[in-house]
Amino acid sequence: MTPDELREELARGRIRPAYLLLGEEALLRDDAVAALREVLLTEDARDFNFDPLPGSQTPPSRLRDATATLPILAPHRLVWLQGLEDRRAAGRDLCEALGDLVPALDGQSGTVLVVTAPKADRRTRWVKAFAEPSAVVACDPPRTAGRSWPSSAPRRPARALHSEVGRIRRWPNASVRSS
Repeated sequence: MTPDELREELARGRIRPAYLLLGEEALLRDDAVAALREVLLTEDARDFNFDPLPGSQTPPSRLRDATATLPILAPHRLVWLQGLEDRRAAGRDLCEALGDLVPALDGQSGTVLVVTAPKADRRTRWVKAFAEPSAVVACDPPRTAGRSWPSSAPRRPARALHSEVGRIRRWPNASVRSS
């Protein structure tokens, strides 16, 4: 699944129990988390139902407790495990726990788990745990030159920048020098 497909799915009202936002492009991961927060969390109960956890410092028991907590005054709760790295010793125990935890979230209706990771081996058990009904969202930079990136970002013509530079040069006492 791509970030655009995630937004379309959320607009249709489909919410999965867990999402793995996997890829090296931090902007795409952050945009996907923002889209999930906007759909899942109401403004009134956002402080109660959003639980960001640092991936390198979170013990498996803390993650289990966070996902077992019920939403307060809202239909959903969002648990965000940030920046998980499975190659570090501290992350290995957490990855093992995710392998068991993600399938168990399928029966819960209130808590949604979001895990962001720049890299992960797709052959590992914890990554495979994000199979249907959960989802892996590929947040990699585009590899083809013809593809627009990001597709939803507004484009600003290059000449607009040149006109701004010209306007700055005309300012009184401007210290911009031509080379």
